[in-house]
Amino acid sequence: MRSTRKGSRDILSGSVLLIASLSLYLLIPGQVETLEGETLTPASMPMAIAAFIAVLSAILIFLGIRQRRLDLQEKPLIPEGGGIYLGATIVVMLVYVALISWAGYIAATALVLLALALLFGNRNWKHILLMMLIAPPLIMLFFRYTMLVLLPQGIFFS
Repeated sequence: MRSTRKGSRDILSGSVLLIASLSLYLLIPGQVETLEGETLTPASMPMAIAAFIAVLSAILIFLGIRQRRLDLQEKPLIPEGGGIYLGATIVVMLVYVALISWAGYIAATALVLLALALLFGNRNWKHILLMMLIAPPLIMLFFRYTMLVLLPQGIFFS
C-alpha cells in the first residue's frame, strides 16, 4: 500500500506546515513595529506568505486524505526500466557540471538539452535544434539583465 503511505506523509507534512504557518501568522504582528494608520506595514508581506503557506498546507492535507481514500493500485516509485533513465540523467548532469566552467553556459546547456532530448526519445531534429539555439541564450540574457547574475562564459566567448 504505497499510496496509503504517501497519503499519510502528505497529511503529516501538511499538518506540520499548517501549524508552523499559523504560528508565524500569529507571532509576526507582535514582532514587527508598525506606525499607526499604515496600510501596508513591514509585517504585511511575511503575514501574506504565512497565510499562503497555510492555504497550501490545507490543500496538501486534503489531497493526502483523498489519496488515502482512493484505493489506487500499487505502482513502483520508479517504473520498471526507469532506473536506466535516472542513472543516465544523473551522468548527464554530472558531465554538465564539469563542462559548464570550461565550455560556458550556452554551449554546455545546448549539449545537455541535446543529450536529454535524445535520451528520452525526442527525435524531432527541428524541435531539438530550436530548443538548443533559443533556450540557452534567452536564459542567459534573463540571468544577466534581469537577475544580474553572470553565468560562465567559457572558452568560446572569453
